[in-house]
Amino acid sequence: SGDVEAPLASSSSSTAAAEHEPIFVEITENDFFDEIDRSIAKLGAYTNARLEELNRDLMQLTTNVEHGWDTEEERVSFEEMAKAIGERFLSLESFINIQYTALYKILKKHDKYLPATPIYQFYRKRMYQQHWVQGDYSRMFVKLSAIHSTLRGDKAGVQDKGASQGFVRSTKKYWVKAEDVSSVKLA
Repeated sequence: SGDVEAPLASSSSSTAAAEHEPIFVEITENDFFDEIDRSIAKLGAYTNARLEELNRDLMQLTTNVEHGWDTEEERVSFEEMAKAIGERFLSLESFINIQYTALYKILKKHDKYLPATPIYQFYRKRMYQQHWVQGDYSRMFVKLSAIHSTLRGDKAGVQDKGASQGFVRSTKKYWVKAEDVSSVKLA
């Protein structure tokens, strides 16, 4: 026998109807703009905090690797830390790209449905000026690359005394999708 309880009957039919009616709140266009501004600021604060954590962890790892290691287990531990920092950076970059795309789509929809007050160009320029979009993260990749190189025991390139650069350079070119550039740099 299934123990299914029947819902309690309401003493007032208007109370029951009010419980199931959706609640609509009047939102002005200024409220919408304020929310976009808050979202951009919140995203910037979150991203800056994660970047500070990554830089702090990278500096600590750099110091540890520069002091050397006593055992193979310690070297492997440093290598795993370097990989984890790189993966966290890629995850943050993916998060930033998703948030930027989401805001972009929201702004485009706004302009499509409310053409009298276009905001896409204004906020697009504003988003593009944010640190989390403009940031140059190549130093982080260079540091991670140097750490991986040290941990692998890589040797310097072959010197060519007659060349203007002092070493022999070997270059391979690949076509890489824009969203995969950081992954390739990290690899």
